[in-house]
Amino acid sequence: MTKRVILLLTVIALTPMPAALSAGAEGGGPTDNDEQRAEQSDEPTARPPGRRMARGLTDEQEQELLDVLREHQPAHYEQLAQLREADPRRYRLALMSAWRWYQRWKTMPEEVREASTAARNAQITIFRIMRELRGVEDPQAHSRLVRELRTAVREQFAAEQIVREYRLSELEAELERLREELQHRQENASELIEEQVDHHIEAATRPARRRRDRSETDE
Repeated sequence: MTKRVILLLTVIALTPMPAALSAGAEGGGPTDNDEQRAEQSDEPTARPPGRRMARGLTDEQEQELLDVLREHQPAHYEQLAQLREADPRRYRLALMSAWRWYQRWKTMPEEVREASTAARNAQITIFRIMRELRGVEDPQAHSRLVRELRTAVREQFAAEQIVREYRLSELEAELERLREELQHRQENASELIEEQVDHHIEAATRPARRRRDRSETDE
């Protein structure tokens, strides 16, 4: 059973996702509407101190995230800036998604952080080219966009390989920890079982003791 669970975890971690879903998993890739809004984006407006612009994030956390995006992912930052003015609800959702990506990103080694950033930036470029391809009629312009698309996809693929290799190393380390934990439990089964029995007895009797203590106090 344990081997089956380990195999399932490994398959899930390494199974590639479609481009749009992969972008979302990394922090919410842009939609076509987001891309259009980004072209008209302005600097985010100032906020009154203490105001919570994003559900679940403090103002300090929101600003920290925006500062990182402004430096490392300017296109994504511009999209969020425009989205905040156009659709606050979608902005909150996109910001929370970006925050989850950021929490993973800042714990990565420098090389992996750069690769993760490159993959997201390439995804934004891919969305832009896809939008332009819909309306192009000139064969030469179409060929140029296809070349740009191929370059962006190649860059995204190479960057994702680095990120996936890092994730695999993390998974392998976690699997090793679980094996050691399983071995420890097996070697100390009797002691651990008795500890659990004592814990359950204490938990079961504690409320009764409290009730007796209160009754004695009332008397």
